[in-house]
Amino acid sequence: MSENKNSVQEDLYSYDEEFRDTIATVDSEGKRVWVYPKKPKGRYYNARNIVSIVLLVLFFATPFIKINGNPFLLINIFDREFYVLGRHSGPRTFFYWH
Repeated sequence: MSENKNSVQEDLYSYDEEFRDTIATVDSEGKRVWVYPKKPKGRYYNARNIVSIVLLVLFFATPFIKINGNPFLLINIFDREFYVLGRHSGPRTFFYWH
């Protein structure tokens, strides 16, 4: 039974290695086979574009939106000032945000 199992495995592995015999971008005459990318399209591609545009607008607009005179989102690492949702947070206040 083990001999039969080994021969089946050898057949499977020999089939998997056939792609190594040729180069995918060269035909049998040795000429170049050009690969042209296709422009993506579809429902998910359009949804991804819309989500990325919304996130970019939100990312660039949040420092200019004010809540109680403070920016909606501001991350200033050098001065250690962080404003999230208009609430000031220093480096020590992250301990209290659970």
